[in-house]
Amino acid sequence: MDFLDFFILLDQITNPIKAIKSYWLKLTDKNEYKGERFVAFLSLILLVGFYFLMGYILFFILLKK
Repeated sequence: MDFLDFFILLDQITNPIKAIKSYWLKLTDKNEYKGERFVAFLSLILLVGFYFLMGYILFFILLKK
């Protein structure tokens, strides 16, 4: 089962729009369990922060050349 979870998470990393959309839908759903909404909020913040960090690093790598 962990092997299957790995591929699901890998799909979320390689397709950020799909992952952000799924977390956003969980976050804005009023009928969702509060714990699930909190996890979606943290995941959304971490995911967006990760992509900004990767863009920031790539920007400075390209400027050094």
